[in-house]
Amino acid sequence: MNSAAQSPYRPLARPLGASQLWKADDHLLLVRTIGWTESYRRFYFRDIQAILVVHTNRRIYWNLGLLGGAFIVVILVHAGGGQWLSDAIIAAVFLPLLIRNNLAGPGCRTVLTTAVQDEKIPCLRRLRKTRRVIEEIRPLIRGAQADLAGDSVPPVTPVPATPPPGPVSENPPPPEIPPPVPT
Repeated sequence: MNSAAQSPYRPLARPLGASQLWKADDHLLLVRTIGWTESYRRFYFRDIQAILVVHTNRRIYWNLGLLGGAFIVVILVHAGGGQWLSDAIIAAVFLPLLIRNNLAGPGCRTVLTTAVQDEKIPCLRRLRKTRRVIEEIRPLIRGAQADLAGDSVPPVTPVPATPPPGPVSENPPPPEIPPPVPT
């Protein structure tokens, strides 16, 4: 029997890196892998207060790094007496990486906020994927928090627009202290 078919989790973001984001019926699961160690963080939809998305220059930095790396390799190859064939091989290596980086879209950093923690979600690094994931989990968060909105919000008491009548003193008199009782 296949245990993956019975899993309550569905992948939201599984990049080639060391983190993954999975969705269950009532929570998100962030899996981080470092070497042979995995750590798990569970975020219940009812506890999520905000998902912050900050634009970054990830795409620009990758483009500059790839172009710089290609330039250095071309210089080293030509210093060793390379010819046009070596330039074509270098272009065949670096050009697909540049195209893939630009097609992935603008970069971002995503932070999930609950009452007790702010957790970076490293597998949501590109804006297009992050928007898709947020749109997928937004109705689940609203559904889980729908009953919380009516119960926990205290009634609003109006504040009077005018101060109460009577003199207002900057230094009110101290309260009267009763005399001590003899024992």
